[in-house]
Amino acid sequence: MKASSFALVLACAACVPQLAFGQAADDPNAVKLADQRFSEALAMMEAKRFAEACALFEESQRLAPGGGTLLNLADCYEQLGRLAKASETFTEARDQAQRTGNVARQQVAQKRIEALAPRLAHVVVMVAGEVAGATPGLSVALDGTDLPSGEWAKPKAVDPGTHVIRVTAPGHQAREIALSALAAGDTRTAEIPALRPLLAGGAPGSVGSESAGPAPDWQTVGAIAGAAVGVAAGVGGTLFGLHSRSKHQESDRYCDGDDCFDQRGVEAMNDAIVAGDRATVCFIVAGVGLTAAGVLWFVRPFDAKDPAATQLGIGPGRVELRTQW
Repeated sequence: MKASSFALVLACAACVPQLAFGQAADDPNAVKLADQRFSEALAMMEAKRFAEACALFEESQRLAPGGGTLLNLADCYEQLGRLAKASETFTEARDQAQRTGNVARQQVAQKRIEALAPRLAHVVVMVAGEVAGATPGLSVALDGTDLPSGEWAKPKAVDPGTHVIRVTAPGHQAREIALSALAAGDTRTAEIPALRPLLAGGAPGSVGSESAGPAPDWQTVGAIAGAAVGVAAGVGGTLFGLHSRSKHQESDRYCDGDDCFDQRGVEAMNDAIVAGDRATVCFIVAGVGLTAAGVLWFVRPFDAKDPAATQLGIGPGRVELRTQW
């Protein structure tokens, strides 16, 4: 059977002829393997390899559940620094001892629970009735572990440090709430907000007064595009203008006014005219683009939800400009 120095002390204190914590199981092979895992766990505890010891105690408890194993497992969790889990396991061991009438184990577990209490922090998850009612299937997980609705609005023991609450519901966008570091003895209340419904295709929608994000402002996009076209056209017009001026200067060496006495002058004059025409077109495009960009940027329609200072209204037979100061 499973035995340890801690079990021996407890058995003597209880004045019962029992040196083991494990309870009998129907399968002798399971009991034998549980005893083996228990002994291995004790060796890991002695070597201060607590993570391995806890895994072995867990397997032993799964194979042959026993109140003694629970006490050792809880002690292992505490040594590992998982204080909340240790308190939870000590509570389970206490309740089991109370059901079986083992007063000695009950007292030991209770003392360990009381010793851990000031070292713990607590989180209170608050889910408003209207939020829960409007979100069927709402699920809350604290640090990856589901928190049943029966534990909402109640202090939940946690280890000191940071924690994450994840809220999910069918057809809604999941939400995570990060809690800053809690110190021992702290209690933090987390209000769970309404979740945003998912639109067709899984995109987040809106809920209540919350916005799902601004819709694309095509007027602003148009203003930026117009400005880009205007600037590009202005640069092109400048380049063509410089080229036209250069060709005019070249033609002056072979022409007197419109009369050219050399073919090179004729070609330079033609190039200058073509470049000048292109420069003119570019500057017209630049003017139109920049003007349109200015109108789109500074002028908004009257029905805009977030009106700008200057608004333009266009209707049947009328054009109206409205300005706010």
